Amino acid sequence: KAEVMAEIARDIHPGVEVVSFDRGVGEHNIDDFLRGVDVVLDGIDVYAQPARLLLYRRAREAGIPVLFGAPLGLSGTVGAFVPGGMRYEDYFDLHEGLSPFETMIRFIVGLAPQGRHWSYMRPEDVQPDEHAGSSSAAAISLITGMVCTETLVALLKRRPLRAAPEFTQYDPYLGIFRHGRLRWGNRGPLQRLKLRFIASKFADKIETFNHTGFQPMPGTAPDA
Repeated sequence: KAEVMAEIARDIHPGVEVVSFDRGVGEHNIDDFLRGVDVVLDGIDVYAQPARLLLYRRAREAGIPVLFGAPLGLSGTVGAFVPGGMRYEDYFDLHEGLSPFETMIRFIVGLAPQGRHWSYMRPEDVQPDEHAGSSSAAAISLITGMVCTETLVALLKRRPLRAAPEFTQYDPYLGIFRHGRLRWGNRGPLQRLKLRFIASKFADKIETFNHTGFQPMPGTAPDA
């Protein structure tokens, strides 16, 4: 994927300088990855939570904003974490001792607080043993435009980024747009109810989630 994206960038602008990290980002290269960076776009796989947490922590320490977008069914969500703003761990309510299932549920519910996509998405399409889930090309195209726009905002600074605890979701299938603010992130009482509800929808997958776990941090696997 990294090489294909690099080729696309060179095709658009032959003079562009591309530094490729084609084996992922981990403790062994995160500082090199962030060196000289103005803004980070989080494209880490949803099942690579350890690497994602590392990225957000180090970017915050380096004073770099991180933007993210997520395709959920036919909908898209976009957001940001900025230095001096709400921490990634606080928004999603992540801490030591959580199981892979608990971590994943908190991440998914925090990504899309309105959760309207659950009205047509099927939990059985999520396969934790294969690190797979359901999304669409339409949703990916949607978040591409949303994240690119916020990236311009981050670079040009013509308005403040809509950073956590703010969230933005758009579902063209349902014709619903939502922008709001979760003052306490997933720690809020309504979010806690949503966490219980979504967890119940995946109750038959808890054991599989916890047994399979997440993708290993790059640089820690034997073949890394």
